[in-house]
Amino acid sequence: MIASGSLFAGRVKTVPHLSTIIRQAAVLAVDISQAQAFLDGNKRTVFLTCDVFLRLNGLAFIGNPMDLAMQLEAITVRISNLEDATDGFEEWLCKQVD
Repeated sequence: MIASGSLFAGRVKTVPHLSTIIRQAAVLAVDISQAQAFLDGNKRTVFLTCDVFLRLNGLAFIGNPMDLAMQLEAITVRISNLEDATDGFEEWLCKQVD
């Protein structure tokens, strides 16, 4: 469950189980990447966090980690709002999960 005061509060909607997990993974990845909390290693942190989150929920990221990094870079220079960018990333992530 996501705490009401957390970075992710209000970003994850209640939907069927698999969609919820992938949506939460997408929001987690996007929000960590946008925070730029570290001087170096933000995309690696996002990949590992997303991968562990998916595995803890019975799924696995089967895509290329470099493609994930390029997706996150595209979100950084997006021309749409963050919610639309997150939706696009979620759609991409769905195809990268087994």
